Amino acid sequence: ITDEICEKCADSLYAIEGEICYNCGCEKLLCDGRERKHFYESICAPYYYDGAPKVAVLHLKYHPTERVLSALSVDMAGCVRKHYKELDFDMCTYVPMHIDDEKARGYNQAKIMAEKIAEELNIPCYPLLQKDYKTKSQHNLPRQLRSGNLLGAISFNKECGVSIENARILLCDDIKTTGATLDECTKTLLFKNCAEVRCVTVCIGKRKG
Repeated sequence: ITDEICEKCADSLYAIEGEICYNCGCEKLLCDGRERKHFYESICAPYYYDGAPKVAVLHLKYHPTERVLSALSVDMAGCVRKHYKELDFDMCTYVPMHIDDEKARGYNQAKIMAEKIAEELNIPCYPLLQKDYKTKSQHNLPRQLRSGNLLGAISFNKECGVSIENARILLCDDIKTTGATLDECTKTLLFKNCAEVRCVTVCIGKRKG
């Protein structure tokens, strides 16, 4: 993304560098080890949810700027190549939005990024998941309520026409905070007998307190 932003924003990229904790996605030096074990095998992201990346993610939720989406997707694909270089993915998918919310917004930024990442990595991207009913925004809920908020809201999209049995799947979203959304999606995929799920997001939220 460095080539796509001004010098001022480039100074506040908050890139995730060095060896990371694959459970929380933070650098190991900053991981406090308190985060619970997740259903997905691992997660990585190019940036922390702060500074210019935070501004970009919030902007994209309502204003899908093509060049920023492309730049972030390239960075995410690079992150996958770096941290999952020993792995071959069978397919890519993304965190779904409820159909009414997607129609109202006009797009799902996670879908757009997943499709661009899949193109970068030369793997197929499928709409494997669907959100069956509306839920409260995860961003506005306390950490302890986020898992329950999504319980039963995500299901497998039977119309996608794809078998995921024994598949290694790359799951994409814009931001990971508690990991509750990614966990709910992962549980749905594991229930359909995929081999494993690895995640990539634009940003990782640092744990506070």
